[in-house]
Amino acid sequence: MDDLSELLAHSPYEPGFRDLLATVIALTRQLVELGSNLSESDRILSIDDRERCLAIARNLSAIRYCLLCKSITNWIDLPLANRTVNPILVEIERTVDLIAQSFSDENLAVHRLLPAAEPTVSIGAFAVDALRNKEHYRFAVRGTLSALLCYVFYMSTGWMGLGASIITCTLTARRFTGASRHRQSLRFAGFIVGAGVIGLGTEALILPQINSLMQYAFLFASVVAVGSWVATSGPRIAYAGFQIVLAYNLVNLNRFTINTSLVPSRDALLGIMLGVVAMWLVFDHLWAENSSASVRGLLLGTLRNLADFKAVAAETPQEANQRLAAASSRINRDFDKLRDLADMYAFESFPKKPYESLVNRSIRTLSPELRAFLFVKTGLLQHRNLTAKEPDAFVREVEEQASSVLRSLANAIEGEVAEQLSSWNLHAEELRARVQIEEEKSTDGKDRQKNIEMRLCGSLLSLTSHLEWRARLNFALEAGDQEVVGNWPIGTIVKREEGARGD
Repeated sequence: MDDLSELLAHSPYEPGFRDLLATVIALTRQLVELGSNLSESDRILSIDDRERCLAIARNLSAIRYCLLCKSITNWIDLPLANRTVNPILVEIERTVDLIAQSFSDENLAVHRLLPAAEPTVSIGAFAVDALRNKEHYRFAVRGTLSALLCYVFYMSTGWMGLGASIITCTLTARRFTGASRHRQSLRFAGFIVGAGVIGLGTEALILPQINSLMQYAFLFASVVAVGSWVATSGPRIAYAGFQIVLAYNLVNLNRFTINTSLVPSRDALLGIMLGVVAMWLVFDHLWAENSSASVRGLLLGTLRNLADFKAVAAETPQEANQRLAAASSRINRDFDKLRDLADMYAFESFPKKPYESLVNRSIRTLSPELRAFLFVKTGLLQHRNLTAKEPDAFVREVEEQASSVLRSLANAIEGEVAEQLSSWNLHAEELRARVQIEEEKSTDGKDRQKNIEMRLCGSLLSLTSHLEWRARLNFALEAGDQEVVGNWPIGTIVKREEGARGD
């Protein structure tokens, strides 16, 4: 999406049409994030929801055809009577509807969603505090000592083929221990496949049979295709794909002829092992830093920022939407950081502290619902800006109820006490009932804007209810005071939930 926005900025289109496409790109970015979050959610789609997904897909195909032919598309209406209870699907429907509206009339308020221009970022050789922060010096010393240990070893033994160990120390040095070990594991796995399995296999079985440049080129392209497939499969293992290609090239492209010696493959693997051992001995023990403290603070800050997320005052509706999108993007980037830090948890040192397990479990189980909350809350605020009217007291009450659940969740994780979680009481159930009544009234009265607003309010309450239940489940699993069948506990947690619902 970033590349597409950059191409659009330098396109020869007229300003009006360029703004229209910029709006569509911004909405498409939001749609991609929603679709990704829907796939990660643990909610099971009903048959009706699957039919709605198919109708949405057909509408998106119609929009694509509209862009190709520059014509008005045939729209497939989604019946309001067949409502969905999936909050992410509600926001997906609204976003697709906004994309369709952007093509119907350039004077519609949807063009207030035009994204702001990206600020220019100056690229410097050093960080701002590179010469003042002691952490940078410590990091440099840790990495240098690890590489120096490798250098002294292979120079003293005369084993010059172990030069890959220094590169390993350089490429796998990261701030947190878990991140370094994750990178080391991917590098080692990539070299095992690239230099060990593929490299040794081709040298022993395939290269002796090759007698033309075309055959060698086909072999080289096949290995690159395998590495590219791994590199583009997902961010967690993308680095291994790059290492597969690199390892194969180091083994088979180190001279201007077909290499039939097995020594480069052996030295490459042993060099990686030497670098990993040096990093474990020096880098992971000298001023080592785990991600537990950072991830806990980031999770609490993200929860509280999400609870306080609201529209900001601006001179124009378009500026208000741009500020809203910027704030939403910052919170969304925090979720990405949380996911990356949670991935390091398995590579951190043992034993774990008690709160680390709770924080990691909260990130893994609550992140999809929290992202959905962000998208739905953003959609509600965008809808308010598009309709250009102030929310009534009832909508504000719904927003405050949803925010209070997130604040209580942050306080409970910070204090490691489940009793600080807000109970889903009778007042919350009354709000949900009132939202459903208002939604039915707007459906009967054909008030589409009011219907969308009530559906978004209902989605907020549904998400906070599930978050509160899921958080109680996490605390119960950490306490170990119930039986578990698969991933679903029975016993004490069920009694607590029944008591909370009966309050």
